[in-house]
Amino acid sequence: MFEMKYVAQEEPGGCMVAAVAMATGHDYAFIREACKDVYKDGIHWIIACDILADLGYAWMSRYEHRPRFGMSREKWPCIPWAPAHIVVLEATQGPHAVATDAFGRVFDPWKRERTDLSHPDYGKIHHIEGIFHVG
Repeated sequence: MFEMKYVAQEEPGGCMVAAVAMATGHDYAFIREACKDVYKDGIHWIIACDILADLGYAWMSRYEHRPRFGMSREKWPCIPWAPAHIVVLEATQGPHAVATDAFGRVFDPWKRERTDLSHPDYGKIHHIEGIFHVG
């Protein structure tokens, strides 16, 4: 089973870089180098998807609202379903990305003491991405 290792963000906007590093087992410098040409105060989830694909990872998205059924999920955030996850949410510093492991433990690259999605610093959870190594 994949054991997630904590990676701190090295720049104020580097939370997604650190989250991708944690979800894939790479270090911050490796992922930062992979996005050096497009990095500007951080990277968006779309850039993270491109990096994940290049590294042989696939992802499955979960949102609170389920358009197919025209309703919200009964439980949100939903239970973990992948070896690693990237969670895009609102935090005290604004938009933020954290990683979670297969057990739902939070690895927050900005504040290591935030270890649960119910932490009071967290607001709305925009989406959760299950990360799978496929090749």
